[in-house]
Amino acid sequence: MKRYPHVPGECATPNSNHCSDGTRLGNLTLSGYNSELSNSPFEKKRTLLANSNYELNKWIAERSQWTETELTSRSEELSNRAIVAWPRIIPSVT
Repeated sequence: MKRYPHVPGECATPNSNHCSDGTRLGNLTLSGYNSELSNSPFEKKRTLLANSNYELNKWIAERSQWTETELTSRSEELSNRAIVAWPRIIPSVT
């Protein structure tokens, strides 16, 4: 299973498109540790996020690794939450 890089510009495999995955919804989070988290290994991120007041960050901290599986799962969870929180308003046709 491919592991996601923690250094910008470093791809999991040569010629892969994994360099851009840092901008996927599942990789984004709110924290007061952005400067400490940005290029840190997952283990450090996991430790810092475990102390977060945000439940969504604790979900990340509960993972033992950060791979395509975890990233996709979190992206889907956040997408589903957004759809519920902000449903599209469809004007009625008269």
